[in-house]
Amino acid sequence: MSGKPERYSRLAGIYPWLETFVFGRKLRLARIALLGKVKRPRRVLLLGDTEARMLRALHRRFALREATGVEFSEGMLARAIVRAEQAEVDQTVDLHWHLADAREWDFPEQAYDLVVTTFFLDLFTPEEVRQIVARLSRALKPGGQWLEVDFDPSAPWGSRWRRGASYRFFRWAVDLYPQELPPTEQIATEAGFQVEQRWRDSGHECRALLLSLATADSASTVRA
Repeated sequence: MSGKPERYSRLAGIYPWLETFVFGRKLRLARIALLGKVKRPRRVLLLGDTEARMLRALHRRFALREATGVEFSEGMLARAIVRAEQAEVDQTVDLHWHLADAREWDFPEQAYDLVVTTFFLDLFTPEEVRQIVARLSRALKPGGQWLEVDFDPSAPWGSRWRRGASYRFFRWAVDLYPQELPPTEQIATEAGFQVEQRWRDSGHECRALLLSLATADSASTVRA
């Protein structure tokens, strides 16, 4: 992952404040925009879920039974665990936490009904995103879904300043090197995913995609 884990750890306590200061409620709304379209999951994998925000939102909606969180920063992971405990999610959900880089973590085969990536894949180069998408596609059960939330690459020029400011800050703070959004939707399509639902905010700054792996029947329909 781009950036140094120990530097991310130093930001763990102030990251929510920074997000709200720069983007207001936009990122929070993007995270939950498509939850109503998600099929009730039994096992969930969350990648880079800072503050366990998606974990808590999913649990409120679906009363999760089992969830796995992967985070490469020790400080961010500790913060997610604390936030899950404060919300008492750990009292009813079988939680599994892993301190690992998503490019190197051993994704279990066909293990999850839902994989969630929220403002996560923009931290990687296009080639790294291809590697991660290939891994998470194998981790999904047949019929599983992938909820992908990130900045919108189609944002008009006047709406990109916040994203640019965010990248400049993280380049200084954590040694972040990607400066442009990877073509995640294109990469997902190349990997066999199809978009079930799409959401954009009014300013086209953020977008959410709900994807599933194309079946043989759906693929033939698309080609036709």
